[in-house]
Amino acid sequence: LLNIGPIAELARDPASRLGCFVAGTNDLVKDTGILATPDRRYLVPWLMQMVLAARAGGLDLLDGVFNDFRDMDGFARECTEAAAMGFDGKSLIHPAQIEAANRAFAPTPEALAEARTVKE
Repeated sequence: LLNIGPIAELARDPASRLGCFVAGTNDLVKDTGILATPDRRYLVPWLMQMVLAARAGGLDLLDGVFNDFRDMDGFARECTEAAAMGFDGKSLIHPAQIEAANRAFAPTPEALAEARTVKE
């Protein structure tokens, strides 16, 4: 994370194979010793740093996993928040998470209509 900006800039090189960042939220919690809270309040500054770097480098960005795969409401809430923060998708650890992730990260009907207009 400390060098995410320069790493993202490498993606601008046409020869680069870097196309996506994946947030290792569990690794960040473990390596820094921060308290893992349901609202991720201590992770948010770092997550936003990832969003900024990914956008600067023209990269996609996936949010880290949601560990309690039985808590579908919490998972859906985290997906919605990640989409609002600018993430493009989310790492999943259970098939039951697919539907909520698709709902949160799929383009809106308006965005699809605009894309169709641009294509034509």
